[in-house]
Amino acid sequence: MSLHQFCGGSMDNQETVTIHTPFAISPRGAEVLATGWSVRKEFIGEPVHDTNGQEIGTVDDVIVGKEDNLIFCHCRHWRLYGLGTYDVAIEFSRFKVGKYVAAPDASKETLQGLPQFVYPKATA
Repeated sequence: MSLHQFCGGSMDNQETVTIHTPFAISPRGAEVLATGWSVRKEFIGEPVHDTNGQEIGTVDDVIVGKEDNLIFCHCRHWRLYGLGTYDVAIEFSRFKVGKYVAAPDASKETLQGLPQFVYPKATA
C-alpha cells in the first residue's frame, strides 16, 4: 500500500512511499477478500439439504487438514422423531452451495450409516 493510498488524499508533486510488511495484502488478496465467500457467515450454522430439498442436518464446523489440505464439514444430523443428534464429518467437496447448502448424495439414512464424528482429544 502506498502512503498516497493510505492517506486517501492527494500528494501532488511528492514522492510516493511504499510501506512493506510481511503481512501486507496483495491486490489479488484484497479482491478475494472483497468478493470472497465467508465460511462463518454463509456456511456454518446453515441447514444441509438432500437432493429433494429436505433438511437433513446442520453444518456445525469446518475442519482443515494440516498437511494434505483436505477440508471436512462437521454436520449435526437429527435422528428420527427428534431423539438426539448424530454428528458426522463429510468432505467439503461433497457439498453444493447455491440458494441453500446441499449434500446431493446424502440422505438421513446415508448420514446415519456414516461413523459418528467425535472431536479427537488434543495430543501434546
